[in-house]
Amino acid sequence: MPKIKNQITEVSTVIDKDTGEELERVTKTFKYIVQTEQEFLLWFTFTTPDFIKLTNSAKNVWVTILYKYGKIEDFEIGMATRARIASELGVNTSTVANAIAELKEYKFLLQLSRGYYKINPLYAYRGSLKDRRAELHYLLDLKVDLYNQ
Repeated sequence: MPKIKNQITEVSTVIDKDTGEELERVTKTFKYIVQTEQEFLLWFTFTTPDFIKLTNSAKNVWVTILYKYGKIEDFEIGMATRARIASELGVNTSTVANAIAELKEYKFLLQLSRGYYKINPLYAYRGSLKDRRAELHYLLDLKVDLYNQ
């Protein structure tokens, strides 16, 4: 598979609160190369502010979910799946359950019904930007809260 090369630019400005004058502007460019789509999804997720707030357990569960279910429209995480994830990560099932609750709280996972989830397309999506926008509009029409507020 070809490498995906890209970059992200972060611009920070310091504004004088009395005059509104821009005092300083700092531009940082981060270049990255990823080998696969999964690596890109993980890189993209890792750059979001909410991801930084997650516990390490939630981050590990998120990575596992992306690898296992990233290509599936919606999926079930029942007791057996939680046990498999716990076994893979070397933690107990209550740690996985708490991590899933945290991923729901920060809207990385959207709960469709009891035990059924969907990966929030704001954080990870496979497909064109047009399809992603359509998916976001569909979820908003269903009154799904996509944002962590």
